[in-house]
Amino acid sequence: MGWLCDTYPRSKADFIRSRFQDFAPAAEVIAHHCVTRTLWMVLEVKDNSKHYTRWPVGHRFLLLDLVECEKGCWGYKDMDETCGPYESDCPLRFLDMVPQPEGQYVADFRQRVRDFHAKKRDRQKAAAGNAHLLKEGGKIMLYGIGYTLSRKRDRSWLAYRHGGGLTRIGPKHFAKAEAFPEPAAIAPPPPAPLSAAASATGYVSLPEAFKSMRFLNLDYHFTPCRLSELKTSLDGGEADEEVA
Repeated sequence: MGWLCDTYPRSKADFIRSRFQDFAPAAEVIAHHCVTRTLWMVLEVKDNSKHYTRWPVGHRFLLLDLVECEKGCWGYKDMDETCGPYESDCPLRFLDMVPQPEGQYVADFRQRVRDFHAKKRDRQKAAAGNAHLLKEGGKIMLYGIGYTLSRKRDRSWLAYRHGGGLTRIGPKHFAKAEAFPEPAAIAPPPPAPLSAAASATGYVSLPEAFKSMRFLNLDYHFTPCRLSELKTSLDGGEADEEVA
């Protein structure tokens, strides 16, 4: 069966209400769950004289509407679980409310639903462990990319991506968030070694001294001095000891 679409705009609540009325009086919707693109319904047969004749009164079955909306006009494509829907966000309690029909398509579909909710629970547990990372101004790593959290919107976070751009991070990604690594402390480079002559005599020229302090490319000529004198002038006090 293909898609059935409205020819006039209406609200989502009105669309769902009209879908319930489509089944009356032969069946009644006793439970429903609507996500963005899926409308799950548990129906119970009330009158099988004209419709649903293969089932006794009181029989329950699961129905799925794939839902789309364009410019306020709603459309749907309906199927039951014997078709083996690929969608798997059906509430688990709906499976307990409806007897399982025979067929491999049904078994595979119900297993996908259980796997979906099991993974969802794992993500929620992992996200709860990362709750301390989710705060305004906090920095996180997600899939190897750094983000700075700006503000929370509903269940999601608006964040600035390092490198540019504002993005929205949905709750399903919170479990993958990691603490932003602190920048490693960079040790200063060691001073340049003194020449053999300076090490042997205890004298060093100022250009060589400046080079040892990482001041490079000096072409000036300075008067040699003893290392102790240089240390005294740099420290502003007496040297502890003198290099002989």
